Amino acid sequence: NRYLEWSIDESSGIRRQDSSTVFASVAHTDMGYYLAQRFFARNIRRIYKYHGPKATRVGRYIASLAEQMIYDDELVELKRVTDENGDVLNDSKLAISQSLESVAVNIAWLQNNYETISKTLSL
Repeated sequence: NRYLEWSIDESSGIRRQDSSTVFASVAHTDMGYYLAQRFFARNIRRIYKYHGPKATRVGRYIASLAEQMIYDDELVELKRVTDENGDVLNDSKLAISQSLESVAVNIAWLQNNYETISKTLSL
């Protein structure tokens, strides 16, 4: 969590343009995903303030989380967080839309293939 905090702290030595990469590196680990998800939900306004209205940077945070999501409740939570913070995410609408679509595709893939994969792995 400290690493994520440093990523949006100007005095940390982490360059502003690298903060979303730091976030993604944490989000792409098993335990880090949940930390990153919680960090994003709790600090979305700080992230926005740190980056300003640069839609691509804030959108990268959302995309990093969406890539990992495979459950309906995660999709619902992402929608809730983005809806509640729509005022600061206005410039990231395209990234949000693409991320929500990506999560929906992940969920559908898992639902369509879970039984086959489960049977294959149990052999």
